[in-house]
Amino acid sequence: MVLAIWWSPLKKGWVKLKTDGVVSYFSNCTLVGGVFRDVDTRWLCGFSLAVVKKTIFRAEARTMLEGFRIAWEKGFRQLELEYDNALLVETLLAGRVTNSSLVELRLINCIFRRTWKIRRRHIPKNQNAIANQMAKYINNGTPNLLLFIDPPSLLQRVLQFENNAFTRI
Repeated sequence: MVLAIWWSPLKKGWVKLKTDGVVSYFSNCTLVGGVFRDVDTRWLCGFSLAVVKKTIFRAEARTMLEGFRIAWEKGFRQLELEYDNALLVETLLAGRVTNSSLVELRLINCIFRRTWKIRRRHIPKNQNAIANQMAKYINNGTPNLLLFIDPPSLLQRVLQFENNAFTRI
């Protein structure tokens, strides 16, 4: 029997950030979003943003950057980041961001040097559904960052599915 685990447990005091970026083929924007959850899988906040169309690599990097900014502002100092772009994971873990031509990667490198703990890990796309849905949850392509204190109603089903998977572990 194969069971897809949608939530990997956290240690006490850590916050999980799942991020995703989606390139829209129907508009001139890229959609980015993320979700913060605590050790018990409780929703802490989520965000979405439409930005000028970029490659998926840059969209994922921009999503991560926004997530780090929000985490810092909210005082989350122990952060586990999960994302599904393997190339971005490899680039960050190999430390090839200092001299990158992409401003997003250079800014992420600066953020890593702040006084906090960050764990990064790659997850399969099918385990990133909540972040993917959050990225797609925009207000008519508005360029403003939308911060969600409560989860949007459209995400309740995905959240419940992940919570159920977690409680069965």
